Amino acid sequence: MAPMRSYTTPRGSCLLSQESMALLLLVFFASACELAMGAQYTVGDTGWGLGNDFAGWASQFKFYVGDDLYFSYPAGQHSVLLVTEEDYKDCNIERPFTSDDGMGDMLITLVDAQTYYFICGVPGHCEQGLRLKIEVENETPSTSKEPPPPDATVHDPPPPDVETHEPPPPDVETHEPPPPVVEEHDPPPPHAPEEERSPPPPEAKADDSKSSPPYYSQYNTFHRNSSPQLSIGTLTYVATMFLSLACTLSLV
Repeated sequence: MAPMRSYTTPRGSCLLSQESMALLLLVFFASACELAMGAQYTVGDTGWGLGNDFAGWASQFKFYVGDDLYFSYPAGQHSVLLVTEEDYKDCNIERPFTSDDGMGDMLITLVDAQTYYFICGVPGHCEQGLRLKIEVENETPSTSKEPPPPDATVHDPPPPDVETHEPPPPDVETHEPPPPVVEEHDPPPPHAPEEERSPPPPEAKADDSKSSPPYYSQYNTFHRNSSPQLSIGTLTYVATMFLSLACTLSLV
């Protein structure tokens, strides 16, 4: 068996000669060395040949950037072409991106996160199922998310009984606003009605002939039980009468 050769998948290249293939292998070998060590898969498990279910085989794995595909087949019996999706569906072998020219036992490194389409370049083999579709992801197994742990209910132990006393709230003096000042004025005292003054008594005109004795007068300030007192006018009258009587007696 011929020694195994390998090359990485170029993008947008035409059909290459053996000299160009050698140069291409050198360039991509340097790039492959920089990639993390990926997994290596033998295409179809038993090799690249008719009668294998390559779609079912590819569905068993997840492929990541840096992984290797090993196409194992005898030289001259098959070939490996990298083609577009359209040519993969139509089994068109006339315009591949690149080809191994049927040299057998090819190792291809997956350098980009994309979908790769491989077919056999021998006429009629692609139509018989010798083709492979590989979807490559960026994430590597080492950085993939770990499955969540099984559901387990973990209960923290209850804390020890410790009486916690909340600190009293700070004393806050609340000052109510003072009530509005209302000046109260006592109502003025009602005016006492002035005492009605009795009108002065009318002056009595002296009427000697008809007047009563002074102590019977209604304007007299004496009490009726008081002793009568003679006024000056009365004495004058008596004296005049006495003198008249004396003169009369002297004339007789």
